[in-house]
Amino acid sequence: LTGLQDAIRKVRFAVSDKDKRYFMDGALLSFTESGYTLATTDGYRLAFNQIVSPTWTVAPCIVPRKALDKLIEIPGEMLVAIGARHLFFVNDGRMLFSRMIDGKFPDYTRIIPRDTDHTLTCTRTELQAALQRMILTASEVVCKFTPNQLTLTSRSAEIGDALEQVTIHYEGAETTVTLNGAYLLEFLNAACGVSLTLSWKG
Repeated sequence: LTGLQDAIRKVRFAVSDKDKRYFMDGALLSFTESGYTLATTDGYRLAFNQIVSPTWTVAPCIVPRKALDKLIEIPGEMLVAIGARHLFFVNDGRMLFSRMIDGKFPDYTRIIPRDTDHTLTCTRTELQAALQRMILTASEVVCKFTPNQLTLTSRSAEIGDALEQVTIHYEGAETTVTLNGAYLLEFLNAACGVSLTLSWKG
């Protein structure tokens, strides 16, 4: 598999490490004719990454969290073999084998919106820096979206109020939503690229 380590880094933050549903303590690895996908969820967030790479079509499997963390440390292209209950990853003479997680991973495709009516584009690092400052006050962040500006506010009885403004390009009705700023920041830390696009419905 090409780009496996980077794909893991982009979804690792959403792996559940507290949920008692053991089948969520890992990443769903799925294969298609055009590549493979990794999906993780902790019941509150869903992370999904699709890689275009020569591969083969086999049944999906759940890679445990500990195996994901070890695979990140192994650079280079990875050969993968899938047995009845185990996964084998080979790279440059090294092999990592892991037991697959039994169980049915949630059907995450059902909760991904087919269409959206709110879209914003901004500089990723600018939003990232603003959120880093905001969560020093509180993890709950109120986001007000207007055509050219995103206004972030948070409030803490012990610390006080915080306000940040980020320049954006926004399409949709003016709206205000409350988000877990720490959750969004983890996504931004795992993402890459200069420009960021966020879309949602409702």
